[in-house]
Amino acid sequence: MKKLLGPACFAALLALFAAGCATTEVEEPIPVDITLEELQSKMTRAMDPTGRYAKAKTYTMQQTTSTERFLDDPEVQRVEVKFARPDSFSLTTYEDNEPLSGMIVNDKNGWVADYRRRKVVQLDGKQLEQLKMLSSIASPDSTYRKIFASAELSGCRIDGKDYYKITCLHREPDQGPTEIYVDREEFLPRRWKTSFKAGNNRIDYDSRIDKYSLRDGVMIPDETTTVQNGHKQTTTVTYYRLNTAISPRTFRPPLF
Repeated sequence: MKKLLGPACFAALLALFAAGCATTEVEEPIPVDITLEELQSKMTRAMDPTGRYAKAKTYTMQQTTSTERFLDDPEVQRVEVKFARPDSFSLTTYEDNEPLSGMIVNDKNGWVADYRRRKVVQLDGKQLEQLKMLSSIASPDSTYRKIFASAELSGCRIDGKDYYKITCLHREPDQGPTEIYVDREEFLPRRWKTSFKAGNNRIDYDSRIDKYSLRDGVMIPDETTTVQNGHKQTTTVTYYRLNTAISPRTFRPPLF
């Protein structure tokens, strides 16, 4: 089956739940010369050229994030993602080398951990399903039409650059469509746009992949710029490795 966007984009999407309005650009519609299934096959070959990711059982990735702050220095944090097939993952945010927050999903359970307050909250059914949906993006067996309520392919031209555009509708009514822009020459995703409701607030999310690098045989988005409700964050991958040894305890909540 087709691999989707892989672990780095998966981690970027998880940042939606860890919580920077997107710019308006003219999109000129252009025809497409490919089906969505054919595009996904080409994306798989572009991002996993050796097939190592599709065969991997686990991976570990570390990122550094820098978030702009008004009249202050940027907030710099480290994020570590650990994933084990089929759908166990943890995402831990560190500040000054101390764990700050974490999200853990293991089988039918999920938790959010606040390390400073030494508090763990179990996710409800809706929250858990949303996170498990995101974890399925990292699965080699997933396709857009499996994950989303619907997925349609179109084409567009922005500032003279041609893209395939995948518009995905979510099953949750308060989640806006997710739009994925794929480079028509390299078949690499270059941009994610979506919106969702968090409490009484509407969040607009726009993430651009600025640079790819080949790490452990996988094409990884090394540098990403995200704007979420006017707040800009840059993310840089500092470490990525397939088939790392991960303790089962990683996918359980911390004991305070």
